[in-house]
Amino acid sequence: MRAEEGDESIDELADEAAKTKKELSESTEACAKVQKGSKAE
Repeated sequence: MRAEEGDESIDELADEAAKTKKELSESTEACAKVQKGSKAE
């Protein structure tokens, strides 16, 4: 494996991790809103 290939795959993994983290925080916010809404009833 060449160094360039290794660097590229690390960048791809980092992008994937950032996307996953963003999606997770968005879904956590959505859950928090739903819980607040159900408590208000």
